[in-house]
Amino acid sequence: FDSYTPTDTQDQPYEGRLQRVPSISISRDPLFFGKLQFGGGPVTLNNADGEFDDWGETKDMYGNPIRIYFGYPHLEFSDYQQLYTGYIGAVSITEESITFGVQDRRKQLSRDITYNAASVNALDAIKDIMTTYFPIVYNDTYFDTTAWDAATALVEDISITMSQDEIPEATGQSFIATINEVAPAINVIERIALSVFGLLVVEADGRYSFKIIDTTATAGTTIQADDILSRNKPVYDPTEVISSVRVGYGRDSTTADNPFTYYTDTTNEASVFTAFKTYNQQTFDTLLDNLTAATAYATTMLGYFKDIHGRLPVEVPMKYYAEELGNIVNAAIQRPSTTMLGIKKSEVTNVTYKLSGVPTISFGLRFT
Repeated sequence: FDSYTPTDTQDQPYEGRLQRVPSISISRDPLFFGKLQFGGGPVTLNNADGEFDDWGETKDMYGNPIRIYFGYPHLEFSDYQQLYTGYIGAVSITEESITFGVQDRRKQLSRDITYNAASVNALDAIKDIMTTYFPIVYNDTYFDTTAWDAATALVEDISITMSQDEIPEATGQSFIATINEVAPAINVIERIALSVFGLLVVEADGRYSFKIIDTTATAGTTIQADDILSRNKPVYDPTEVISSVRVGYGRDSTTADNPFTYYTDTTNEASVFTAFKTYNQQTFDTLLDNLTAATAYATTMLGYFKDIHGRLPVEVPMKYYAEELGNIVNAAIQRPSTTMLGIKKSEVTNVTYKLSGVPTISFGLRFT
């Protein structure tokens, strides 16, 4: 921001307006893969000169994009790195400042919908919801189409029924009325994403993309030990271990009591009990169509949860800004002068940009 002159002063210019920046964070639910949690804070600008006094009256700010860039004074703005795109929420204006609430773009997908589809590709269904119920077009402006198309080729088909037409009884003289189901679009999208082990993500430039969690992928980056600014404190939680899974598929919306057909996989039950002395079965009600897809889903879940995986928060310099939720990285975990765990391949399960003071990034890592 350019310099400005506050009111009631001797024309003394101030350098810039930015007073407060948010700490943007996004994390994945540790168990339900389609669900994301967003955290943040407001952006505050100085309003001592009254520049923004009437913005609440004259500017239609709510819902418009808010973009966060990071750079250093010696760089041109064109060289700054875009870290995040959200949208403006509530705005508060005082004689000293204006504060913009920052909201995640997924929250704009909160419109209640009723959606039905039979045996369609999961990502085609998500795309259809977004382009049908919102002013969104499937092109490079709104989507990372390269990443989206690549993920589309990897996911299973799903079926979803949220309402039905009135069904004639056998006599043909009267009708059985069914109650329409409605839900926020983002909830429906999360349910679809859960069914294919993936995440609907918003990239730094504001485009929608989809990431499939694949812990077998090769790490793209190594976080060096010297760049880990926090003390190493991995946590190993046995409650995350699952001994067997029960996968619901082939949902029949006409069956009120138990609309799913279930497949149970106990392949790892004996070995998990031997190792951890406990049984823990987890049920996943999916939108998958058939037993083949449910079997593959169960195999994936058991592979992910059959062991205890350490979780470690690390604070690192901003040079790792390109790492995103769901990425696979290597992290060098060692003491100041000796090794501790060595190189640990890890999944990034949450990302927080800490932009106040000395800017850093906090990653939540899950050892693979």
